[in-house]
Amino acid sequence: MQKFIFRRARARARVWIVAHTEIGQGHEVRRDALHAEAR
Repeated sequence: MQKFIFRRARARARVWIVAHTEIGQGHEVRRDALHAEAR
């Protein structure tokens, strides 16, 4: 049972990552610049 939940969570995470990569590719660069400034 735990394996099934874990598999579903992984599938959901993959969809989430793909969506965020497609939508926020330009935003990702800006966020990296922000992190560099913060350091």
